[in-house]
Amino acid sequence: MPFASDAAMAQFAVTAVEGRTTASAKARALYDALTGVIRDGRLVPDRDNAPKERTPLTAEGLWARVKGKGDAPLAGCYELTILYIAMARAVGLDARGAEPQSVQGTGAIGHVLVAVEHGDGGRSIVDLQNQAFGRGPPVRLLSDAELTAHHYNHLAVASYLRGDVDAAAASLAAATAIADTLPQVASNAATLAARQGDTAAAVAHARRAVTLAPNAAVYRYQLGHALIDAGALCAGLAALREALHRQPGYPEARALSRATLEAHPKLTCAAPGDAP
Repeated sequence: MPFASDAAMAQFAVTAVEGRTTASAKARALYDALTGVIRDGRLVPDRDNAPKERTPLTAEGLWARVKGKGDAPLAGCYELTILYIAMARAVGLDARGAEPQSVQGTGAIGHVLVAVEHGDGGRSIVDLQNQAFGRGPPVRLLSDAELTAHHYNHLAVASYLRGDVDAAAASLAAATAIADTLPQVASNAATLAARQGDTAAAVAHARRAVTLAPNAAVYRYQLGHALIDAGALCAGLAALREALHRQPGYPEARALSRATLEAHPKLTCAAPGDAP
């Protein structure tokens, strides 16, 4: 479990929340303690959410690096989130993974946050990456299975960027087996299938990503790309049109639409209907 806590992490959390009695006060105190670690230079938030070759750390692995004698570790939003969750749960807080309802970035990994439920209907959103606490954007709570699947998705992305396609495929399969509800995993499976030349599988995975996140322009674009690669030009252009409808001016969708039409000047498609 990537967000497991060890004795050293639990002791840090216990000390951080000492004297606090409410869930909101404990959540804030733990946040302040961890941002203190960041200010001290012992932990460096990676504020670039682009996919990375760097292998993601578990919460225990990250804390071991923080407490070690080497350079301060660089940690992305997911690693910072699971570190907080591991410590928060060690002191009895109802801390869960969460993600913004609107998909951000390339759609390959996404942005992950912490939601701490207060038990009285209140909630604190914790974003250690951007050092924000309190209210936040509308979020979707993640199950523990989904939060774990995110770890394997990050592993897959790192392996893929390093050129290890087999390891990427194994991690994506693990992520899907744990929780098949993350559009990021389906989208990355589409990318992997396309690289392997399996256009039919790429389309199927891309459709799954659209089903899981129908309002995300990035997955409509990726579906359009997969369909065009598979030779379904009109369906692909329709998907790109839907991406542009959701995100007007989407440069990649505009460029691919233009390139497809220029490459097939005699192409005739039926009148626009519902998006694929």
